[in-house]
Amino acid sequence: MKPRSLFLSFLGTNTYTHCNYSLPGHGKVDGVRFVQEALVRLLCAEFRPPDRIVVFLTDEARQKNWFGEGQPGLETCLARTVKKGTLVQPVVIPEGKSPEELWRIFETVFGVIQENDRVLFDITHGFRSLPMLGIVLLNYARLLKNITIAGIYYGAFEVLGPLWKVKELPLEKRNAPIFDLSDFATLLAWSSGVQEFVKHGSPDGIVELLWQEAEPRLKESRGQDAAGKIWKGVAHNLAKIGGQVAACRGRELVAGEAVIKLRSYLEQCKELSALPPPFVPLIKRITNKIEPFRENDAENCLRAVAWCLEHDLVQQGLTMLQEGLITLIAARHGLEWRVEADRTLISESISVKNQKTPEAEWKGEVGRRPDLAHQIQNDPFVAAVAGDFDMLSKARNDINHGGFTEAVDAEQLRKKLRKAYEAISAEWTRHRGTGPYAAGPENPTQEQQFPDHA
Repeated sequence: MKPRSLFLSFLGTNTYTHCNYSLPGHGKVDGVRFVQEALVRLLCAEFRPPDRIVVFLTDEARQKNWFGEGQPGLETCLARTVKKGTLVQPVVIPEGKSPEELWRIFETVFGVIQENDRVLFDITHGFRSLPMLGIVLLNYARLLKNITIAGIYYGAFEVLGPLWKVKELPLEKRNAPIFDLSDFATLLAWSSGVQEFVKHGSPDGIVELLWQEAEPRLKESRGQDAAGKIWKGVAHNLAKIGGQVAACRGRELVAGEAVIKLRSYLEQCKELSALPPPFVPLIKRITNKIEPFRENDAENCLRAVAWCLEHDLVQQGLTMLQEGLITLIAARHGLEWRVEADRTLISESISVKNQKTPEAEWKGEVGRRPDLAHQIQNDPFVAAVAGDFDMLSKARNDINHGGFTEAVDAEQLRKKLRKAYEAISAEWTRHRGTGPYAAGPENPTQEQQFPDHA
């Protein structure tokens, strides 16, 4: 079903005089008093029920400029223009001279907007706080009611000079531009996207906006536009990294392929003359965020945990910390961290050590490979983190059971994750470069395998 189109405007109380309004790309309307009439002619010609033209006005504005005093008011002008009276809806609002009145205006305007509306907003007239309030409200409605902000417009009558001077001009010279301020809506969307990324580590908003910038350029150039390809590359790989952290994709994080590609695209962005202005300050922020990650590096698991801690991804952090610990131990002992049996051996070796299970009772991988199990248990690094490993097992089990089996609140889990991460990171730094596979002709030092994650 086609979304409803909604034109919103505030009507002021000033005395307006006739002029000619032009909007680039849409045309020109001559001899009108109200910018609303010009905008409705230019933008709302295809409006049909249930589309609406809503004019918010105070009692004074209604008397002076809606009904008109001695000359046709906006009601009459719109009736001539639209010829469908049911499409036009005047809505009375308070003057907005107190916080309480501003909140009533907010509630009134928000109440007019429906889910998925396509909104055109005229900010030309009204008490000076009203256009600002309207823009804030549009962003609120975009998030809460999933509206599309199709345009924001301002009729710049003041470029003609003071009213007395305008009245001395012949009508054909009273040409005022209408400014298309739709980029304000884009800036609002970028603000939300940046907040999602900076506060919560979610790149979804930024990715969507980059796609919106890239797609028209790529479509017009049949996929050849350089800037479009770079923005697409940034969006694609940023989305991959965010998804890898959110879904605990350890193998992909260790490989670091998306990080390497994203880093390359961000470098290319710096060479572009054309960039979405709100994205420019983000380049450094994203670059700094992925800077610690390396290609084919198991320490990326620890770096991903740091990301999780920063953005309160507790479940992902607990999972990645324990599985990353297994990966690091596997590398220290020449085991294949991608092979389930080797990972199970490490987990079982630590578990039987923590539980003090007699070797005669060992089963599974430790029972089949006791010598390697002993080697793992005797590793000073493993001995130092065995307690943290046990805590992580219990915390993950608690989360997997939805918190129904343990009386541990969310804040306790956050603290446990941070404490374990700090302890394991410190022990890894201390023991890196030691162990049976620390160095050798066929085994590079662990400093070479795993650069410092900090």
